[in-house]
Amino acid sequence: MNPPLVLVVLVATPLLLARDAPVTRAPLDVPGAVLLTVAPLALIFGIVEAARTPLWSVSVLGPLLLAAAAFGAFVLVEARSRHPLVPLSFFAHRTRLTANAATVLLSAALSTTFFLATFVLQRVLGLGPLQAGLAFLPFCTVLLIAVTQVAPLIRRLGTKHTAIAGLLATAAGVASLARLPDSARLWIDVVPGMVAVAVGMAVGLIALQNAALQGVTDADAGVASGVQRSVDQLGGAVGLTVLVGTAVASGTAGGAATAAGIRSAFWFALVGLLVAAAVVAVVARSNRPRR
Repeated sequence: MNPPLVLVVLVATPLLLARDAPVTRAPLDVPGAVLLTVAPLALIFGIVEAARTPLWSVSVLGPLLLAAAAFGAFVLVEARSRHPLVPLSFFAHRTRLTANAATVLLSAALSTTFFLATFVLQRVLGLGPLQAGLAFLPFCTVLLIAVTQVAPLIRRLGTKHTAIAGLLATAAGVASLARLPDSARLWIDVVPGMVAVAVGMAVGLIALQNAALQGVTDADAGVASGVQRSVDQLGGAVGLTVLVGTAVASGTAGGAATAAGIRSAFWFALVGLLVAAAVVAVVARSNRPRR
C-alpha cells in the first residue's frame, strides 16, 4: 500500500503547492549529515548484534564504539561549523530538550506495542492477517477521536500537563498489556490496553510536538521540526531493537517470543513511559533558554 501512496504524493506535491520564492540557501553541512546518519545506524546495529552475540564481541563493541565516536564528532563539527545542521544552541532550550527526550521514550513504547500486539493477535490468539487488521479498528477509531480533543486539552491544561496526561494514558495501556495471560482473550486482555495506548499516542505525541516547537522562529523552525521527527524515528527504532529483543531474549519458543517475554518487554516500556512523565513534570518548568 505505501509505495503507490508515496508515488501519488510525489507527483501531486509540485502540482498542488505553489513554488517558493527565491531564497538564499546556506551551504549543506555534509559532515554533520553523514555523522548524524552513521551514529544511530551504528547504535541500532550494535544493539541488534547484542541479542545474538556476547556483549564483548567485536560485532557488538565495534558498532557501539563507532556510534559513540560519531556522536562525539558530530558535536565537535557542529560547534565549529559556520552553517551547522543542528546548532548546539538549539539544545539550550529546556522545554524543547525535555520534549524531545520524552518523545524518544514514548515512541519506543509505541513501536513496541504495535509490533508485539500484532504478534499477540496472530501468534497467541491465532488470528489471520485480515482478522488482526480488523482487531486494530477500535484502536484507530479511538485514536481519531482523541486527536480532535488534543487542542482543547492544551488550551485547558497547558502543553506540559497535556503531555503528562498522554504519557500516563499510554503507560496505563502498556501496564494492561504487561499483564497478558498465556491464554489471552481479544476483548478482555488486548483491546482495552490498545485503546488506552491510542489515547496516549494522540494526546502525548501531539503535546510533545507542540512543546518541541515552542519558541521557534522562522530561522530555526525547520531545525526544530527535523529534530523532533528524528528523535521520534530513533525512539521507534530503539524500541523495536531493545524492547522487542528483550521479549525474544526473556522467553522464546521455536525462535519466537512467548507470552512471558512479551510481558517483560511491556514492563520495560512502562518504566520508560513513567520516567518520561516524571522528566516532563520535573524539568519542563520554564520556557526560558538555559545558558
